[in-house]
Amino acid sequence: MQLRPMRALVVDDEPIARQILIDELEGLLEVELAGDSANGNQALLKIAKLKPDLMFLDSQMPVMGGFEVIQNLQDDVPVVVIVTAFDQHAIRAFEAGAVGYLLKPVTPARLKTSVARAQRLRERPHDAAENMALQSDRDVVWIILARQRLLSTCSLQELERRLEGSQFRRGHRNAIVNINSVDFMVSNLK
Repeated sequence: MQLRPMRALVVDDEPIARQILIDELEGLLEVELAGDSANGNQALLKIAKLKPDLMFLDSQMPVMGGFEVIQNLQDDVPVVVIVTAFDQHAIRAFEAGAVGYLLKPVTPARLKTSVARAQRLRERPHDAAENMALQSDRDVVWIILARQRLLSTCSLQELERRLEGSQFRRGHRNAIVNINSVDFMVSNLK
């Protein structure tokens, strides 16, 4: 079953960066441009009016930045991909609920990957919210904390390599767990 294209809103205070992203998105069949905004205040109004499925949001804008836009979202929250020239805000982006983090200039391959992630979340919102634990779902890796879940930009194999020597261990082919957080374990092996 073919899903309708995801309706996207592009929010960036830099006109050239905004237009480049719009041009790239218009080349993707999975995306239909719902609109664009030059600032956070305008973005909130357009989100309420247009109800986009997906939003590409610049993190650094005058008056109201991308993270403030996320904090002010009410109902019909779109899937958010942060687009920025700054690599130091990635963790904050995922803590805020973004499913992607694209560095400018955005490459077509990374843009397609972000759109694909957003589509998977739209197709299976309950599966995405359930059954998680620093888990891999095909090429999507979820980092599950006590009160929130974050989407990783790394593969599970890359995370395992980075966490080597720490309290994290591979518990399954699609899961890494913090062994300090394990209360008990049951094995089906005899």
